[in-house]
Amino acid sequence: MTTSQQHQQQQMTIPYYLLPHIFSHLPAETLIVCKRVCTLWHATILSSQRFRRLLFVQPPSPERSYARGPVAVHPVLMLLKSDWANTVAPITFSSSCNANGKLLDESPVKDQYATEPALTTFIVVMPGHCVEVGRGEGVRVWDVAKGVKTLFVGMAEQSKGALFEDNW
Repeated sequence: MTTSQQHQQQQMTIPYYLLPHIFSHLPAETLIVCKRVCTLWHATILSSQRFRRLLFVQPPSPERSYARGPVAVHPVLMLLKSDWANTVAPITFSSSCNANGKLLDESPVKDQYATEPALTTFIVVMPGHCVEVGRGEGVRVWDVAKGVKTLFVGMAEQSKGALFEDNW
């Protein structure tokens, strides 16, 4: 018996109807990895509304024009870093796995919905300032990051203008 035949005999086949139950016990980070294993696992994960919501890939409901209950914010939004007042500074995010930071615009997470349930309007508020981010098919992580950047750039320009006026 060859090595590949021995390996095939050692492989365990999981019945497809058990996959949703098994996946339901996994954290979101592990589901992202599982989604890449094979087309069956990918289809199983994305066919479940529960898993799509957990992974922030569930599109907004057409009958919801505004949030009527609690809204979860995508966890990567809390990890964003940039020189926010600098328009050309890149936006990165870091995690325990990636301490140096990863460019957001090169990551697939940028295309995930910013909230669960997905909303078509997201308002970023700072004391005395706000910016409204909107997208008909659901606001994405990248949209919110760019909105925060716009807000901080506007605040920086406003404070420079105030400094200039104070000096005259």
